[in-house]
Amino acid sequence: MMAETRNCTPYAAFVFFFLFYLLVIDLCCQFHGENSDDTTMYKLSRPLYEVPSNWKPQLDPCTSDGVICSHGCVIAINLAKRSISGSISPALGNLTSLTSLQLEFNNIYDPLPRLSKLFSL
Repeated sequence: MMAETRNCTPYAAFVFFFLFYLLVIDLCCQFHGENSDDTTMYKLSRPLYEVPSNWKPQLDPCTSDGVICSHGCVIAINLAKRSISGSISPALGNLTSLTSLQLEFNNIYDPLPRLSKLFSL
């Protein structure tokens, strides 16, 4: 008697795509984790005084005053002439899509942190 064989291809394809889906979700969560622009913008605002009132950690940084985004990434910050004082957080270096940073005519009293990852600035 011949043993009956079963076609497992649909089941294997389902398992493969399910595992692939989990991998994509995991990668997305890592991307939007500690180094995301919203977390970075929050860290950037902490040592500053008189930043715009809508710079809050629970808000999308792309809706904040003085911030311009493209595809969900911060590409420009314009806080010129805003009477801001304080120091700039080293977290600024995490905004890798940043192309413009305007802080003139404020009272920033520490030197800017290393910005070696900001190739477009």
